[in-house]
Amino acid sequence: MANRLSDARAALKTTLQALGYIVYSAPVETMTPPCLILVPASPYASIVTIGATPKMILSFQVTLCVAANDNQAALTNLDAMIQSVSENLPTGIRVGDFTQPKIAQVGPNDLLTTDIQFDVTI
Repeated sequence: MANRLSDARAALKTTLQALGYIVYSAPVETMTPPCLILVPASPYASIVTIGATPKMILSFQVTLCVAANDNQAALTNLDAMIQSVSENLPTGIRVGDFTQPKIAQVGPNDLLTTDIQFDVTI
C-alpha cells in the first residue's frame, strides 16, 4: 500500500513540475519562487473500499507561491499560476477552492501564497 501512496504523490509532483514550476515536497528554509509546495493534507488517506487492493482517496495540500515584491505584479503572477495549474491537471483529480492570497515570509523572501486541496483516487 505504501508504494501506491508514494507513486500517486510522485505522479502529482511530476505533473506540477511539467508546468515549469519548482515543486517542493515540504516547506524548506529558502524557496525559489514561483514554486509549489506539495504536502499531505488531513485526512491524508481515506479508504473507500477494502480488499486486497483497497480503493483510496489521497488528499494533498498544494501551496502556490510567487514573489511578493510588488502587490499588483504578485497578484497578477499568482492569478496566472492558478490558471496554469487549474487548466493542466489530469482528469480524476478533485480540486478544492483556492484560499485567499496571503503574505508568507520564508527565509529572506516575502511570498504571496494561496492553498488548494487536491484529492486523488487510487
